[in-house]
Amino acid sequence: MDAAAHALATALNRVDPTVRADAKSLAARLVGDTPVEVLVRSMLAYVAHGAQIVALRAEDDVTPAKAAKILGATCQFVDRLCEDGVLPFRCLPQPTPL
Repeated sequence: MDAAAHALATALNRVDPTVRADAKSLAARLVGDTPVEVLVRSMLAYVAHGAQIVALRAEDDVTPAKAAKILGATCQFVDRLCEDGVLPFRCLPQPTPL
């Protein structure tokens, strides 16, 4: 995600009536049933109803602490989600001491 897109994503105020109205209007204009249209329409509908949406590329790695912040949860809860298979994760090798 480029800096401008990231700034926009973090700047959307989910309680702003203009943001919610724009999301509702855009969702209504997507009338197809392709997987992309269904996904985008669903995300816009959530925004229109005041939900906070976070979109990440599958290739983007985040730390457990960052995932907790995104989800509004504790690191322990994120660890449990990973252990239960709800959140995919991978362990990175520990750096070797010099």
